[in-house]
Amino acid sequence: MASVGGNSPSFPRGGGSGGAGGVSHRWSEVAMPTSDPHTREPRRTPPLLATVIFGGALVGVGSMFWPFLAPAMRRIALPYIPASGEQVANVVKALKLRPRLQGARMVDVGSGDGRLVVAAAKAGYTADGVELNHWLNIYARIDALRNGVWKTTAFHTKDLWKVDYSQYDDVVVFGVSEMMDELYGALQTQLKPGSRIIVCRFAVPGVEPDATLCEDNALDTVWVYHL
Repeated sequence: MASVGGNSPSFPRGGGSGGAGGVSHRWSEVAMPTSDPHTREPRRTPPLLATVIFGGALVGVGSMFWPFLAPAMRRIALPYIPASGEQVANVVKALKLRPRLQGARMVDVGSGDGRLVVAAAKAGYTADGVELNHWLNIYARIDALRNGVWKTTAFHTKDLWKVDYSQYDDVVVFGVSEMMDELYGALQTQLKPGSRIIVCRFAVPGVEPDATLCEDNALDTVWVYHL
């Protein structure tokens, strides 16, 4: 009977590199993070968010400048050219060529920044402005408020061809030569007898004016037509 004894089998320790059948732990082969965990990488704006921001900015800028660009794309362009001080003075003189009627109303076609409407209101008239550019109308309303005539002025963001002119006694037109003949014909059909059309910069072709006001500069000439 064999006895059990002698050398007992040895097992490798956890930290050794044991022989056959042992478990080898090679920590040096395990990739360890080398970056500082406290260091954050800069955040990048997601592509969708960047697109939304850029698109919103583009729409905002476009909405501001579109009213200035849109007239050039219309059938007849009516650009914004501020009236000179002499032009405004001549128009007010033209309005005063006859006594102001009780309840009389005037309208400035293509009123721009509203300076003529404000001047007419300060002279005692109930004055309206028709302007396609809503930014200019906002400025005009502020100017009317600043000059204390906001109660007797109104500014309408409208196409000049879609306005009912029958309610006015005086129509002031700061137009361009291409539109004068057609607009004059349209006003003749709407305005009541005794009304006046006061034209600046470009006279009505082929029609003799009833009065002409001109100072030193021919560009400031104002023509008055009685109906």
